[in-house]
Amino acid sequence: MSSTISSTLGESAGGKGRLVSRHSLIPLLANTTVFLDVVRALRRSGPRATGQLLDALLDPRQDVAIRRRVARVLRGSPVQRAADGLIQALADPRFEVRRECALTLARITQREPSLGVRRTEVFAAVVRELGNGVAAWTMEPAAAADADAALGDDAEQPQTPAERGLAHVFTLLSTALEREPVQTAYWALLGDDAALRGTALEYLENVLPDDVARALWPHLGVRAPAIRPARSSQALAQELLRTGDTAGFSRDALKKILPRR
Repeated sequence: MSSTISSTLGESAGGKGRLVSRHSLIPLLANTTVFLDVVRALRRSGPRATGQLLDALLDPRQDVAIRRRVARVLRGSPVQRAADGLIQALADPRFEVRRECALTLARITQREPSLGVRRTEVFAAVVRELGNGVAAWTMEPAAAADADAALGDDAEQPQTPAERGLAHVFTLLSTALEREPVQTAYWALLGDDAALRGTALEYLENVLPDDVARALWPHLGVRAPAIRPARSSQALAQELLRTGDTAGFSRDALKKILPRR
């Protein structure tokens, strides 16, 4: 099946033929049996397919499975056009689509740091997610199973909607702020080390815009600090990374905020 799908991409020299073939493959992303082969085949088209993929991603008439899998395909297109489209798709009504878009945006901006990300739009998406809350973080059973499977053996049990939503928020934040300190702060907030958790909260208070911080605190079970911390964000980031290493946070564990597929 994989070779058949690959051949439909059109190995011929005609660019028009390749475009038609890619267009015909996109509906197959809804097919649970073959979608992984389709994802791989479409990724091989690279940035040439970005326009068609974004058309499908941003079309609300498309099946939700197609839209979230198109977002996954776009991990093979680390170009500015893809980044811009993924940011636009952060307003999709379905959480599973928004989640995949955030993961892909984080992945391609890590791969190509030169890609521009409009921080104000990312922060607006974070505030929107936090404002909608747990009720907006439910997923179709198939999408939830995919998400839990991506965590591998490190997940003792399936994630709750609240856990997935918080991970999604920090994935978004990692595209707008310094990536590694944000990831470390996320894991510190999940852990039992009170001192490290305190440093994580102080760091977030320092780097987050006021509206983002106010929206985030209730989801972390904390009250907003009365004043801004005196230490710089750079000093706090260095302490987070240093104490995170001391606490035994492995680099593989930190990457779980961006599950690999």
